[in-house]
Amino acid sequence: AMPVWAIEHEGAVYFSTGEDTVKVRNLEARPECVLTTDDADLAVIVEGTVARVEGDLEALSERYHEKYGMHFPPDSPVFRVTPRKVFGFIESPAEFGRTATRWLFDGA
Repeated sequence: AMPVWAIEHEGAVYFSTGEDTVKVRNLEARPECVLTTDDADLAVIVEGTVARVEGDLEALSERYHEKYGMHFPPDSPVFRVTPRKVFGFIESPAEFGRTATRWLFDGA
């Protein structure tokens, strides 16, 4: 599991990472992954299959810029996660039991 800055676009999650990282080697060797938010109080956990995105990334990079104020780094690969399961919940005593939700997608 890895917290990453990511965007949602047309039912998939997109993120970038450094080309020469262990993360890239691991994703290319085994394309199953788990992504999390960095805020455990408002948790979103995505389980899915990852693939490197090739080609025109302009629309995705613009969405990323709208969210984070910067574009995908030009020398970093972008990956698409096709979700199988997504979990979400608010981690507080008053909300946890009422907010935990699971979504299943094709193939789950």
